[in-house]
Amino acid sequence: MSWPTYHDRHWWLGDWQLPGVTRVLKAAGLGVDYTGVDPDVLEHARQRGVYVDAACDALDTNTPLPPPATPEQAEARARAAGYVTAWRDYRAATGWTPRYAQGVLYHPELRYLGIPDSADAVTVIDRKATAKIARTYALQLAAYTLDGLYARQPDGTWQPWTATQRRVVHLKKDGTYGVRDYDDPTDFAVWTAAATVALHAPRYQKG
Repeated sequence: MSWPTYHDRHWWLGDWQLPGVTRVLKAAGLGVDYTGVDPDVLEHARQRGVYVDAACDALDTNTPLPPPATPEQAEARARAAGYVTAWRDYRAATGWTPRYAQGVLYHPELRYLGIPDSADAVTVIDRKATAKIARTYALQLAAYTLDGLYARQPDGTWQPWTATQRRVVHLKKDGTYGVRDYDDPTDFAVWTAAATVALHAPRYQKG
């Protein structure tokens, strides 16, 4: 079996650029719709989200976070503080100790790549710092727990992925958090259909 390689800021299988989960959902019309949201609001949210992810990953891997290099980064850090506190408190309250932080998953049959925020051998967690929990997050997590996945190991090898439980931890600005678990088997059928379309659509779109 051939395995993906990373270059030019993307994962590839030969000359096929592997799509990520967000790209597959968007192509299938199942992405989160931000129509009508002010672009400046979206950019501020993006910057905050980048820092929240980095800070939470640092907690998961027990590594120091570099100091902000610009005033914009310092502002983003300040706006993210409550969300990071929420993740710290969730970890403390549940004893969550991830085996993977931003681990890379690959599905050889459907040829997509997934990078969940935090996972152990049983449960995949995606952190969300959004105002609301979108219904499509269930599909995103289905992509990370579908049968047939492999996880990239620190030594560069790929091993079968065993996690089957799906959870969103909703991080909030005030430092609190909510938890939502998903167990609807229909999510896997919908995700598989979306990933199958993403895999085969280029063949039909050629003239």
